[in-house]
Amino acid sequence: MTRITPMFGIDSSHNAGISFTNNKYKANNITPASKEDNNSNLSSNEGEEAVNLQEERRYLCGSIKFLLIFLISLLLLISVFFLSIIWISCFSSAVVDLSSRMRAQEFDKIIQFTKKTVNDVLLVTESVKSQLYYDFDFSNMIEHHLHRAMKVAQANLPNVTQGVYVGDPFGGYFGFAHLSGEITYFNLTPNCNQVYFVCKNFDTSENCDRGTEPEFVFPPYTSNYVAEMASTNPGNPVFTLSYVDPSLPSFVFMTMVSSIKTGQQPIKPGASFSYYFAYDMTVMSVSTFLVDITTSIHGSSSFIIETQSEFVIASDHPEVSVAIVDKDGNVERKTTATFGGQVTKIGKIVYDTFEKLTSIPCNEERVLSLTESVVSIKRFCSKEGIDWIIILSVPQWNYLGSMIIAIVSAVVGSILIVSVGIVVAIIFSLKIVRPFVNLISAFEWVSLMKLENINLYKSSFSEVKSLQFHFKEMIERIKLYRKFIPPHLLVQLDANNVNQQEETFKKTSNTAETSLNVTSSSKNNKSYSQKESNHDDPQSSGDLRSKNSSGANSGPNANMFSLYLDKRQVTLLNIYLEGLNEWFVVINPTEIVTILSEIYDVIVKLVRLTGQVGQIEDETIPIHLNATSDQSQHELKGIQLCHSLLSKLNAYKESKLMNHAIVSKYDEEVFENFKFRIVANSQSAYCGNLGTKQAMSFSIIGSSQHNLKIMTILAKELDIPILITEDLYEKVENKFQVRYVDTVQLVNDQHFSNPYFTTHTRSRLYDSMKVFELGEINTVSQDEWMYELDAKEKKKNRWKKYNDACFFFFASRYAEASNMLEEYLDELISPTGKQDIVALKLLDKCKDRAADCVESFENFK
Repeated sequence: MTRITPMFGIDSSHNAGISFTNNKYKANNITPASKEDNNSNLSSNEGEEAVNLQEERRYLCGSIKFLLIFLISLLLLISVFFLSIIWISCFSSAVVDLSSRMRAQEFDKIIQFTKKTVNDVLLVTESVKSQLYYDFDFSNMIEHHLHRAMKVAQANLPNVTQGVYVGDPFGGYFGFAHLSGEITYFNLTPNCNQVYFVCKNFDTSENCDRGTEPEFVFPPYTSNYVAEMASTNPGNPVFTLSYVDPSLPSFVFMTMVSSIKTGQQPIKPGASFSYYFAYDMTVMSVSTFLVDITTSIHGSSSFIIETQSEFVIASDHPEVSVAIVDKDGNVERKTTATFGGQVTKIGKIVYDTFEKLTSIPCNEERVLSLTESVVSIKRFCSKEGIDWIIILSVPQWNYLGSMIIAIVSAVVGSILIVSVGIVVAIIFSLKIVRPFVNLISAFEWVSLMKLENINLYKSSFSEVKSLQFHFKEMIERIKLYRKFIPPHLLVQLDANNVNQQEETFKKTSNTAETSLNVTSSSKNNKSYSQKESNHDDPQSSGDLRSKNSSGANSGPNANMFSLYLDKRQVTLLNIYLEGLNEWFVVINPTEIVTILSEIYDVIVKLVRLTGQVGQIEDETIPIHLNATSDQSQHELKGIQLCHSLLSKLNAYKESKLMNHAIVSKYDEEVFENFKFRIVANSQSAYCGNLGTKQAMSFSIIGSSQHNLKIMTILAKELDIPILITEDLYEKVENKFQVRYVDTVQLVNDQHFSNPYFTTHTRSRLYDSMKVFELGEINTVSQDEWMYELDAKEKKKNRWKKYNDACFFFFASRYAEASNMLEEYLDELISPTGKQDIVALKLLDKCKDRAADCVESFENFK
């Protein structure tokens, strides 16, 4: 089978508003909806709007779905934000205040404990001292009295008491003290060895149960530091600076000394008091208390610095020695810089803040709020000579941790709320936007004029239902309006890229051209064509058809909605429906409409963007090419379209029409006599929009329709399926089989009205024009079978002798032409007995010409 590539066409519903007259093609009036200024720029504006629409789609923020999600999320965020601000502002101050008070309470505990310890020592010292006045018997009662004082101090201040004793201003003193884990009685006399007697059963004995020989004897003690401190404030208690025993480097000791100015013992020369009572104490209890405090406060650290010496005297790390004793017994006290750990870190902060510790006023508190911790500092001073810097460092997290946890929990909760809100927003937005997205997609289909099979989702929103209802109504109205819009406008509006389609068609044509075979009669065709042009029509050389074969200048896209008129080379086809008149006499009009609709469907599927289809008039359906837009090789396209149309229409008649249910209702001969004939020409005509700017119609003004009617009459008379003019014959380029039919008188391109109403003479009005019958295509399809190729080869050569006869005819060799035609007719075998009317007519013409030549020759002789 021969595969034929169909041509392009337009939808049949586009042709309802088109009419033909003898001399011009006319479309129904079109009234643009826009104003005058907008008409000229409508096409460009629509292009710009399409580009803008595509750009808007790229931005998510321009969608309703995004705005819904954004608004709901924003409302949730604002609500959560303001609620968080409200509760944070309400509770943060309370939390900060509570944290400050809790920290102050913990720090105050350290201060109060320190004060209590100092006051307890002072109370013991002053109580014992008050008993050593006028009536006290130093000779017999002093040892017993000191023993009882030691027991009381040991019972009430076990972690503080180190010893109690009485001394004179010159360095001698005696009393009780802890030594090597035992309570001993000691006596230190200047320039004499130190002697220590262990008191046995100290807790149960009323007196020191000791032997006559000392258990410990040490070299003389030469320091008189305690007496010197007592002389600084005679008659009043005073604390010495801290000191460390080399044998106990982990403990810091201090002495509370109170002198007596008057009494039984007179003041000796060179002294400011008669004697003193001293209470040796350790700050171990303070360190223990600091440990208890910092243990209850996670991550805290506390220590005490002696202001004058800047030594660390107590810390919450009692396991760390406060002094270093070398092998020679030398003692090196530790400061914050050498203590290590948190003490060093916090001490550096304190020293960086206060260049000198003495710059801190006595008994005033300072608070350093750092990034990681809060440091409370108080300089504890007393009239007894105590001058300490008490420091407590507490991590910020301890007090703000709950607030931070609450904020983090609130943030996490807010994120969950917002996340759930966003999910809900997405769900609802999708539900809300889905019908709109569906409508947008439907509008896109409508913008592409794809009006069939548009599905709209059902929606529960009344507004969307109303919108969908009106949208469907709009589609139905658009379908109705399109039926009455001129085809060329539909082509311009529906074609998104005409140039691309033209290039595609050109490539297809070039590909087909390379596969065409050149017949042996092609040279003869051109030769006799030129010869008859000189023989029968000497004026044809000046024909406008040959001058304007490329078409006139035009701007269809720019002029589509404006008034204009261009002179263009237009290719026109008329499909003659022979026998249609008998249908109207016999067949029901409704059934005729059904059949014609099917015929139109076949036609428009082939025509599409290649040409425009008109309405039926005088049993013909007109088609024109290159009238509204420039088309390359429109003559060749017209020839190809003729062949494709006839092939498809005949196939429709044989396969569908003759098997139609309507045929059985009427005489079958009415349908068998129905035939398709196609005539085509190419000539100049004026094309454009005429009328007013508010109402205009597209028209083709020229003599083409009159000429096509003349050709239609000839095609019917000679039983020719496809008849073309010489202009189109010159564009065949051996792609089809062609044979000469006759020379007819056609109205030339310079006349644009009906020739019956003209005053011109016939010689000026008509030109001689050869017409040709278009036969089989010379292209060989790759999928044709061998027997089909053989049959086709025979068809290709069936007009060879006829064309040779034409060559003789145009060479005025009429006798040879007659003989060749007779041979052609003898070889022509028709199963139906049908004769070749064209060949018979040419044979008669050859015989007449031959007879005329003989008669002229006889007359000449």
